[in-house]
Amino acid sequence: MRGGAEERQVAVDCGQCQRQNNDDAIHCLYCGFALEPREPAPHGRRNNPHHLVWVPGDGENTDVAAALQEVLQVDAFRARLLAQSAVPRILRTLGDASGARELHRRAIGHGLRTFLVDEHTLETHPEVEPVEEVRVNGGKVVLEASSGSFEIPPRSVELLVTSRVLVRRVRKSSRISMLSAEPGTTPGIPRVVKESRSTQDHRAVLDLYPAGDERALRVREESTLLFGEGLPAQPSSLLRFLHLVEVVRGLLPGASFDDRFALFDDLDMDRAQRVSVGTGVTVLDGITRFARYSRLLWMAQRAPEAAVPK
Repeated sequence: MRGGAEERQVAVDCGQCQRQNNDDAIHCLYCGFALEPREPAPHGRRNNPHHLVWVPGDGENTDVAAALQEVLQVDAFRARLLAQSAVPRILRTLGDASGARELHRRAIGHGLRTFLVDEHTLETHPEVEPVEEVRVNGGKVVLEASSGSFEIPPRSVELLVTSRVLVRRVRKSSRISMLSAEPGTTPGIPRVVKESRSTQDHRAVLDLYPAGDERALRVREESTLLFGEGLPAQPSSLLRFLHLVEVVRGLLPGASFDDRFALFDDLDMDRAQRVSVGTGVTVLDGITRFARYSRLLWMAQRAPEAAVPK
């Protein structure tokens, strides 16, 4: 029984709102969009969804919105929204490889540059290794990880991906208070006082992908020790992190750089004030995570030109 319960908890990305559902769901629990049917997994194994990833680019010589509408069978409004995307993104998730390959062929036939990746690969490859310490010294940056040291330069990095994360926490509480009374009289009437307290916290992440290496090095503003020449002093770890990013970019002018991912996480979404976190990919519900986005960018750089898979 336990194994069957685990199989039913495999997450499925909705093709419309990109939120996750259980694999036995027929319609998205959040927006009602019809989900792709899945073939049941063999006994004792879990389904491993296949994602069709689209890589927008200048090389597409077609009407992108019309192509997306035809391939995905969505309405024109949804297709136009997708066509405005400037970053690699998952277009559709299918449970079986044969259905995914067929959809891939259709996409390529309509002039869209796409590739396939399964869920396990997207969650685990390339390996992401946390950086414990970063030192800036004499125009060099040295990253210390459990596997050893990595120096910039001379070793090259082909891709830098950084995120801007704004977490707004709204905490509510209630307490019993007494209405004021005249001195010397009995206590006042009890009442419930509701209080709300809002705090904001910034978090930032930088992924570095060494050239020719099947891994990523991850620098986290809140857990990686950052020190050295030119880095701002305490107490702002965010300022030190931002300065480090600029130093690394200056040392690696040939590396691709992406800072479009922004995560806005709020515990009280119904009452959340609109917060501007800059242009790019802004996620309001916290479902899309930076690690998946970063890996998709890395995979997109290696995706071959539009070609039908065998």
